[in-house]
Amino acid sequence: MLKKLLIILCLIGITFTLTSASIKGLSLKEAKEMALQYNTNVKNAKLDVRIAKKKIWETTAIGLPQISAKIEYQDIPNIPTTLLPAQMFDPNAAEGEFLEMKFGTQHNANLSLMVNQLIFKGGYIVGLQASKIYLKLSEDLLKKSEQDIKEAITNTYYLIILAEETEKILIKSIKNIKKTLFETNELYKSGFLEETDVDQIKLSIADLNNSLSSIQRQKKISYRLLNFQMGIELNKEIVLSENLNKFKNKINSKKIFKEFKVENYIDYIMLDTQEISKKLLLKNEKSEFLPTISAYFLQKSSAMRDEFNFFKKTDDKWFSSTVIGLNIEIPIFDSGLKLARVGQASLELKKAKNAKINAKKGLVVEWEKSKSAFIDEMNKLKNTAESVLLAKKVFERSRTKHSKGTVSSMDLIQAHNQYLNAESNYIQNMISALNAKTKIEKYLNKL
Repeated sequence: MLKKLLIILCLIGITFTLTSASIKGLSLKEAKEMALQYNTNVKNAKLDVRIAKKKIWETTAIGLPQISAKIEYQDIPNIPTTLLPAQMFDPNAAEGEFLEMKFGTQHNANLSLMVNQLIFKGGYIVGLQASKIYLKLSEDLLKKSEQDIKEAITNTYYLIILAEETEKILIKSIKNIKKTLFETNELYKSGFLEETDVDQIKLSIADLNNSLSSIQRQKKISYRLLNFQMGIELNKEIVLSENLNKFKNKINSKKIFKEFKVENYIDYIMLDTQEISKKLLLKNEKSEFLPTISAYFLQKSSAMRDEFNFFKKTDDKWFSSTVIGLNIEIPIFDSGLKLARVGQASLELKKAKNAKINAKKGLVVEWEKSKSAFIDEMNKLKNTAESVLLAKKVFERSRTKHSKGTVSSMDLIQAHNQYLNAESNYIQNMISALNAKTKIEKYLNKL
């Protein structure tokens, strides 16, 4: 009882989480777990697996006994008249004279039970194998859907972090420039600077405000994209629990550079499964040359009445008959139809083998490109980190000199823009490196 109560409480908790006004403290792992549960594509892939399991039983049932019952009833108000030569009954009858005779009864009923059993059919055996391959292919597609959605969730999560970090930088920059504007305005009032210096800083603040508004809109769209990928309401508020610093500490891990095995990658596994399916298709076409053997059993009861009294206790009988039979169907000649189908299936198998060979080479190339891209991003990240430090020093010195009137506002704004661009480039390179790392993890099935 306690166990059932705990299960109910857990279900209520999950439902409350999904229907509440917001989801706070959402980690990347939790976002991926929710997507695996609620994303429409993943849900459909799971349904395809269930359909494939039903397909296996459907195919299996073809070779099991098939039992059917049949009830027939005929009411013949006007029994057909048959003409018989009169001489059959009266030798003295005239030549060409006929007697009008009615044979049969008005009410007729038949009850039958038919049992069919397939004994041998080559296509049936292949069909059983094919249905299992169909299940495996559905499971492969489910795994691919799960990997794709986890990759998409990861990239969108990083995209939101990029927007939030950029937003913080812009807010901080606007605050610093406004402080500089106040100082510049005071110097202008004192006659140390010209009004142009004040206007240039105001123009810079306006540009920063425009950039801030743009990044806030992008952030909102990114959150909606994350909601969509997770399979929840688009307007549900989400608050992320992880920031750039947490992922920054893991990005330089050399553990991701494990040996890549093409045979373990889902796209290659699917091609391998497709090749097996093509082999079964060829096998199925060849099996059409084999005979089909089946047996049947028929039990039938018939009753003929002049009155409708089938459900009354009478002396009238039901007449039974039993038939046991064997059917052997042997294909002899079809003008080359089966041979043409075998030829087509054989060529399709060759195409599948070629596609697998080509895909294996391509995946190795893509793996090397992904590793190279990650190394490039890490090198860029190192350089941009150094650029941030240098740009910050230049900006701080320019601001000090500007407060003393030795540097113009134009020079200060230029130094500030360099610092702002350096910080933005650093964050963007960080996200690019994380995305490159995600791609490598997908190749290694580590998402």
